[in-house]
Amino acid sequence: MKGSLRNMFGLAFAGLSVVLAGAIWVWPMSQDAPPPRTMQAAQPTPQETSLDLEVITTRPLFDRTRKPLKLEAAPQPAAPKPVPVTVSLKGVIGNADGGLTALLRLSNSDELFSRRTGETLGGYTVQRIESKRVMLRDEEDRIYVLLLGNE
Repeated sequence: MKGSLRNMFGLAFAGLSVVLAGAIWVWPMSQDAPPPRTMQAAQPTPQETSLDLEVITTRPLFDRTRKPLKLEAAPQPAAPKPVPVTVSLKGVIGNADGGLTALLRLSNSDELFSRRTGETLGGYTVQRIESKRVMLRDEEDRIYVLLLGNE
């Protein structure tokens, strides 16, 4: 009796496995899945086709005298305008001789520069130094007044 029960369970298990395998195989196909997509090549427009044919007929592909097309050079972009360098006043310190020194920073640098009256920095000449302002003159004789704390 033990042998026949074992065979019955074995047959039942095998039958159940076959039924499940068939259900798993058929189930994904029965869903409303869209059909698989196929890749299609882009169709050339009539204008593109006529241009290609024109090039081939005017310049045969396998002719010994065929030379590469000379393409016109693309116009070069205009050089960017240089960004003007500005000066800001970061401080004024007194000297041992009683004069004043301006602590200045250029807009294109993180470095702090010290300048006295008559000295230059970035195309600007220091004309006058006071306790809270500095007067600068540029190469075109324009006067600029820098105020302490005014960026």
